[in-house]
Amino acid sequence: MSTKYILININYDENESEKSEFSNIEELKEEFEGDEELLDTLLSEGSYEWEWGDYYLIKLEDYK
Repeated sequence: MSTKYILININYDENESEKSEFSNIEELKEEFEGDEELLDTLLSEGSYEWEWGDYYLIKLEDYK
């Protein structure tokens, strides 16, 4: 069993959105390498609002 993460990135400036899937926390950490503060916020709060968009992190625990 493991934890899967889904990241939604909404960029209002570019008028687009993107969905990314991560099979484990290590993949998610690689995505945010160099921006650990943002990742910490996402992991603790589930969302992050910035000037031109939003991030939403969905954590799916113990999937098969």
